[in-house]
Amino acid sequence: MRRATFIAFLFASSLAALPATAQAPTPSNGALFHPGGPGDWEWRWGVGLSVDVLPERLVESEVQQLPRLTSTFRLGFPYGFSADLNALVRVVDNELKLGLLWGYRTGSVTWSLHDRFAAWAGWVVLEGFDTTGVGGSHEPGLAVGFDVDDSYVSVDLDVVFMSFQKVWFGEASVLRSDDHFAGFKVGVTVETPIGHGLLFYGALVQKTEPDYQLWFAFSDNPFKLLSTRLFAGYAF
Repeated sequence: MRRATFIAFLFASSLAALPATAQAPTPSNGALFHPGGPGDWEWRWGVGLSVDVLPERLVESEVQQLPRLTSTFRLGFPYGFSADLNALVRVVDNELKLGLLWGYRTGSVTWSLHDRFAAWAGWVVLEGFDTTGVGGSHEPGLAVGFDVDDSYVSVDLDVVFMSFQKVWFGEASVLRSDDHFAGFKVGVTVETPIGHGLLFYGALVQKTEPDYQLWFAFSDNPFKLLSTRLFAGYAF
Protein backbone atom coordinates (compact mmCIF):
# COMPACT_ATOMS: atom_id res chain seq x y z
CA MET A 1 0.00 0.00 0.00
CA ARG A 2 2.83 2.39 0.84
CA ARG A 3 4.54 1.65 -2.47
CA ALA A 4 1.36 2.29 -4.48
CA THR A 5 0.83 5.59 -2.62
CA PHE A 6 4.43 6.62 -3.32
CA ILE A 7 4.12 5.86 -7.06
CA ALA A 8 0.83 7.77 -7.25
CA PHE A 9 2.52 10.71 -5.51
CA LEU A 10 5.34 10.71 -8.09
CA PHE A 11 2.89 10.84 -10.99
CA ALA A 12 0.75 13.53 -9.35
CA SER A 13 3.77 15.66 -8.48
CA SER A 14 5.09 15.45 -12.04
CA LEU A 15 1.75 16.46 -13.52
CA ALA A 16 1.36 19.35 -11.08
CA ALA A 17 4.80 20.68 -11.97
CA LEU A 18 4.00 20.99 -15.68
CA PRO A 19 2.98 24.33 -17.16
CA ALA A 20 -0.60 24.74 -18.29
CA THR A 21 0.47 24.60 -21.96
CA ALA A 22 2.29 21.26 -21.60
CA GLN A 23 2.04 19.06 -24.67
CA ALA A 24 2.79 15.43 -25.38
CA PRO A 25 6.43 14.68 -26.22
CA THR A 26 7.44 14.94 -29.85
CA PRO A 27 7.86 11.45 -31.36
CA SER A 28 11.51 10.48 -31.82
CA ASN A 29 11.18 9.06 -35.34
CA GLY A 30 9.07 6.20 -34.04
CA ALA A 31 11.44 5.16 -31.24
CA LEU A 32 10.95 1.85 -29.43
CA PHE A 33 12.83 2.45 -26.16
CA HIS A 34 13.28 6.24 -26.11
CA PRO A 35 10.88 7.93 -23.63
CA GLY A 36 9.33 9.87 -26.54
CA GLY A 37 7.90 6.64 -27.90
CA PRO A 38 6.58 5.87 -31.39
CA GLY A 39 4.05 8.74 -31.51
CA ASP A 40 0.27 8.97 -31.12
CA TRP A 41 -1.37 5.71 -32.21
CA GLU A 42 1.89 4.57 -33.83
CA TRP A 43 3.72 1.38 -32.92
CA ARG A 44 7.12 -0.26 -33.04
CA TRP A 45 8.06 -3.93 -32.73
CA GLY A 46 11.61 -5.06 -32.09
CA VAL A 47 13.38 -8.43 -31.85
CA GLY A 48 16.84 -9.10 -30.53
CA LEU A 49 19.22 -11.13 -28.42
CA SER A 50 20.57 -10.49 -24.94
CA VAL A 51 23.30 -12.11 -22.86
CA ASP A 52 23.46 -12.11 -19.07
CA VAL A 53 26.83 -12.27 -17.32
CA LEU A 54 26.21 -13.48 -13.77
CA PRO A 55 28.60 -12.96 -10.84
CA GLU A 56 30.95 -15.83 -10.04
CA ARG A 57 29.72 -16.01 -6.44
CA LEU A 58 26.26 -16.88 -7.72
CA VAL A 59 27.12 -19.77 -10.02
CA GLU A 60 29.75 -21.79 -8.18
CA SER A 61 32.76 -19.78 -9.39
CA GLU A 62 31.83 -20.08 -13.09
CA VAL A 63 30.79 -17.01 -15.06
CA GLN A 64 27.78 -18.23 -17.06
CA GLN A 65 26.49 -16.35 -20.07
CA LEU A 66 22.84 -17.11 -20.62
CA PRO A 67 21.58 -15.94 -24.05
CA ARG A 68 17.91 -15.16 -24.53
CA LEU A 69 15.65 -14.06 -27.35
CA THR A 70 13.80 -10.78 -26.78
CA SER A 71 10.74 -9.20 -28.34
CA THR A 72 9.32 -5.75 -27.51
CA PHE A 73 6.12 -4.15 -28.77
CA ARG A 74 5.22 -0.53 -27.98
CA LEU A 75 2.07 1.42 -28.81
CA GLY A 76 1.84 5.19 -28.46
CA PHE A 77 -1.17 7.10 -27.11
CA PRO A 78 -2.03 10.83 -26.99
CA TYR A 79 -0.70 13.15 -24.25
CA GLY A 80 2.61 11.34 -23.94
CA PHE A 81 1.26 7.96 -22.82
CA SER A 82 2.31 4.63 -24.27
CA ALA A 83 2.21 0.93 -23.38
CA ASP A 84 4.76 -1.79 -24.00
CA LEU A 85 4.87 -5.57 -23.93
CA ASN A 86 8.21 -7.35 -23.46
CA ALA A 87 8.85 -11.06 -23.92
CA LEU A 88 12.16 -12.68 -22.98
CA VAL A 89 12.72 -16.36 -23.81
CA ARG A 90 15.59 -18.68 -22.82
CA VAL A 91 13.77 -21.92 -21.84
CA VAL A 92 15.07 -22.00 -18.26
CA ASP A 93 13.63 -18.54 -17.66
CA ASN A 94 10.80 -17.05 -19.76
CA GLU A 95 9.47 -13.63 -18.79
CA LEU A 96 6.56 -11.46 -19.93
CA LYS A 97 6.28 -7.78 -18.93
CA LEU A 98 3.42 -5.35 -19.43
CA GLY A 99 4.10 -1.66 -18.83
CA LEU A 100 2.51 1.80 -18.94
CA LEU A 101 4.69 4.85 -19.68
CA TRP A 102 4.18 8.62 -19.61
CA GLY A 103 6.69 11.07 -21.07
CA TYR A 104 7.24 14.81 -21.36
CA ARG A 105 9.62 16.49 -23.81
CA THR A 106 11.73 19.58 -23.04
CA GLY A 107 13.81 20.60 -26.04
CA SER A 108 16.00 17.68 -27.11
CA VAL A 109 15.49 15.83 -23.80
CA THR A 110 12.49 13.65 -22.96
CA TRP A 111 11.61 12.46 -19.45
CA SER A 112 9.31 9.60 -18.57
CA LEU A 113 7.86 7.61 -15.70
CA HIS A 114 6.90 3.97 -16.16
CA ASP A 115 5.53 1.02 -14.28
CA ARG A 116 5.84 -2.61 -15.39
CA PHE A 117 4.43 -5.87 -14.07
CA ALA A 118 6.27 -9.08 -14.91
CA ALA A 119 5.46 -12.78 -14.72
CA TRP A 120 7.90 -15.59 -15.47
CA ALA A 121 8.05 -19.38 -15.72
CA GLY A 122 10.97 -21.73 -16.29
CA TRP A 123 11.95 -25.37 -16.60
CA VAL A 124 15.26 -27.12 -16.08
CA VAL A 125 16.63 -30.55 -15.10
CA LEU A 126 18.99 -30.40 -12.11
CA GLU A 127 20.78 -33.56 -10.97
CA GLY A 128 18.03 -35.78 -12.34
CA PHE A 129 15.13 -33.72 -10.94
CA ASP A 130 12.62 -31.93 -13.15
CA THR A 131 12.57 -28.40 -11.76
CA THR A 132 9.83 -25.87 -12.51
CA GLY A 133 9.57 -22.28 -11.32
CA VAL A 134 7.04 -19.45 -11.55
CA GLY A 135 7.07 -15.94 -10.14
CA GLY A 136 6.08 -12.31 -10.46
CA SER A 137 7.61 -8.88 -9.94
CA HIS A 138 6.74 -5.19 -10.07
CA GLU A 139 9.21 -2.70 -11.59
CA PRO A 140 8.44 1.05 -11.38
CA GLY A 141 11.03 3.45 -12.72
CA LEU A 142 11.99 6.54 -14.69
CA ALA A 143 13.92 7.30 -17.86
CA VAL A 144 15.55 10.20 -19.69
CA GLY A 145 16.13 10.26 -23.44
CA PHE A 146 18.46 12.37 -25.58
CA ASP A 147 18.56 13.11 -29.30
CA VAL A 148 22.19 12.68 -30.35
CA ASP A 149 22.74 13.42 -34.05
CA ASP A 150 20.53 10.87 -35.82
CA SER A 151 20.42 8.47 -32.85
CA TYR A 152 18.37 8.31 -29.68
CA VAL A 153 19.98 7.51 -26.33
CA SER A 154 17.93 6.44 -23.33
CA VAL A 155 18.96 5.97 -19.69
CA ASP A 156 16.60 3.93 -17.51
CA LEU A 157 16.40 3.33 -13.77
CA ASP A 158 14.10 0.59 -12.47
CA VAL A 159 13.37 -0.55 -8.93
CA VAL A 160 12.54 -4.26 -8.56
CA PHE A 161 9.95 -5.57 -6.09
CA MET A 162 9.46 -9.34 -5.94
CA SER A 163 5.82 -10.31 -5.45
CA PHE A 164 5.99 -14.09 -5.26
CA GLN A 165 8.17 -17.04 -6.27
CA LYS A 166 7.56 -20.78 -6.26
CA VAL A 167 9.87 -23.56 -7.41
CA TRP A 168 9.15 -27.30 -7.57
CA PHE A 169 12.06 -29.74 -7.18
CA GLY A 170 10.54 -33.08 -8.14
CA GLU A 171 7.91 -33.75 -5.44
CA ALA A 172 9.06 -30.94 -3.16
CA SER A 173 8.43 -27.19 -3.55
CA VAL A 174 9.62 -23.90 -2.12
CA LEU A 175 7.32 -20.87 -1.89
CA ARG A 176 8.24 -17.24 -1.21
CA SER A 177 5.22 -14.93 -1.17
CA ASP A 178 6.44 -11.87 0.71
CA ASP A 179 6.32 -8.65 -1.34
CA HIS A 180 9.74 -7.10 -0.87
CA PHE A 181 12.43 -4.87 -2.40
CA ALA A 182 14.73 -7.05 -4.52
CA GLY A 183 17.11 -4.51 -6.08
CA PHE A 184 17.46 -2.04 -8.93
CA LYS A 185 18.58 -1.80 -12.57
CA VAL A 186 20.31 0.92 -14.58
CA GLY A 187 20.47 0.62 -18.37
CA VAL A 188 21.56 2.57 -21.45
CA THR A 189 20.00 1.99 -24.90
CA VAL A 190 21.03 3.49 -28.25
CA GLU A 191 18.66 3.48 -31.25
CA THR A 192 20.00 4.36 -34.70
CA PRO A 193 17.78 4.57 -37.81
CA ILE A 194 18.68 2.02 -40.50
CA GLY A 195 16.37 1.72 -43.47
CA HIS A 196 12.78 1.98 -42.28
CA GLY A 197 13.65 0.62 -38.84
CA LEU A 198 16.02 1.09 -35.92
CA LEU A 199 19.15 -0.77 -34.87
CA PHE A 200 19.23 -0.85 -31.08
CA TYR A 201 21.91 -1.95 -28.65
CA GLY A 202 22.88 -1.32 -25.07
CA ALA A 203 23.83 -2.59 -21.65
CA LEU A 204 22.15 -2.96 -18.29
CA VAL A 205 23.65 -3.32 -14.83
CA GLN A 206 21.53 -4.67 -12.02
CA LYS A 207 22.15 -5.12 -8.31
CA THR A 208 19.55 -7.59 -7.11
CA GLU A 209 18.99 -10.58 -4.88
CA PRO A 210 20.47 -13.86 -6.17
CA ASP A 211 16.96 -15.33 -6.41
CA TYR A 212 15.97 -12.65 -8.86
CA GLN A 213 19.00 -13.11 -11.12
CA LEU A 214 18.83 -16.91 -11.43
CA TRP A 215 15.54 -18.39 -10.32
CA PHE A 216 16.73 -21.92 -9.53
CA ALA A 217 19.68 -20.69 -7.40
CA PHE A 218 18.16 -20.24 -3.95
CA SER A 219 21.11 -18.68 -2.19
CA ASP A 220 21.45 -17.94 1.52
CA ASN A 221 23.67 -14.96 0.66
CA PRO A 222 22.05 -11.92 2.32
CA PHE A 223 23.74 -9.43 -0.03
CA LYS A 224 22.54 -8.12 -3.37
CA LEU A 225 24.90 -8.98 -6.22
CA LEU A 226 25.87 -7.21 -9.43
CA SER A 227 25.24 -8.69 -12.88
CA THR A 228 25.41 -7.32 -16.42
CA ARG A 229 23.18 -7.71 -19.47
CA LEU A 230 24.24 -6.90 -23.04
CA PHE A 231 21.59 -6.68 -25.75
CA ALA A 232 21.09 -5.76 -29.41
CA GLY A 233 18.41 -6.08 -32.07
CA TYR A 234 16.32 -4.43 -34.76
CA ALA A 235 13.01 -2.58 -34.49
CA PHE A 236 10.54 -2.63 -37.37
